[in-house]
Amino acid sequence: MAWEEAATLGVALGTTCISFWKALGLPASPSEPAATPFPVLVSGLTPIATSSPKNFDLVKSFGAKQVFNYASPTCAADIKSFTNNSLKYALDCITDADSAQICHAAIGRARGRYTCLELPQQELLTRKAVNTEFVMAHELHGKEIALGPEYGRPDSQAAKDIGIKFFRVAEKLLEENKIRAHPVHVLPNGWKGILEGFTLLKSGQVNARKLVAPLGQ
Repeated sequence: MAWEEAATLGVALGTTCISFWKALGLPASPSEPAATPFPVLVSGLTPIATSSPKNFDLVKSFGAKQVFNYASPTCAADIKSFTNNSLKYALDCITDADSAQICHAAIGRARGRYTCLELPQQELLTRKAVNTEFVMAHELHGKEIALGPEYGRPDSQAAKDIGIKFFRVAEKLLEENKIRAHPVHVLPNGWKGILEGFTLLKSGQVNARKLVAPLGQ
């Protein structure tokens, strides 16, 4: 694996750990698989995902069993049909009005869990039976995060223990070539490349790739 690819994995793996096994509380893992597979929206054990149609093949190449067009007005209904109204777990990597609505509408009738990577607006949380948790990858350090009432976190040995356990699993999966890095767009010019990356992000030119700016160049 190239250094540029490896650079994309740290936060991604941390976010996966804290989202799947702390916030969503998934009752299975790569090292302890479920006896009966169950659907998880975006990624998981019978992974399903949403994306734009042009990225369907890329998403499926990473293991998604089915991919749905997030711009379709029937997206949530299509997910409900595919999962037989049994979806209990949803990870929202976007956390805007549209993605929150799709996730809440796609979760089945029984109680569910919705995890998001940004602080959600309360008016987007439309179902009382769905437990919501906003996560940040650096919770895995287990130390207090002093960022105020909304973004702050108390120290948590439990979060640290989850990180230790599942990063060991991730290390094994990497050694077995079972984790593949996302496509990378390398930005030249060292520190200036970071500023160029912000410009690309603001202009909406980044899609289905990770920006990496090697320093010391």
